[in-house]
Amino acid sequence: MSLGQLQQLGRAAKASREGETPPNRLTASDFVRVSGQVKDPKVPLEVGKAAAAFSILTDPASPL
Repeated sequence: MSLGQLQQLGRAAKASREGETPPNRLTASDFVRVSGQVKDPKVPLEVGKAAAAFSILTDPASPL
């Protein structure tokens, strides 16, 4: 994943949490959920592969 793709993913995840408490805490499920909103089709695939590789899908609410 490129730096630009990571930045897009980070902005999308942060925007999805606006108004929530705590607003700066993003979970693995936040990134999985919003990865489909990024216009690059490779992003959801790479997020899914990373989540599976680190076994965070077993506890999607675990903070990153």
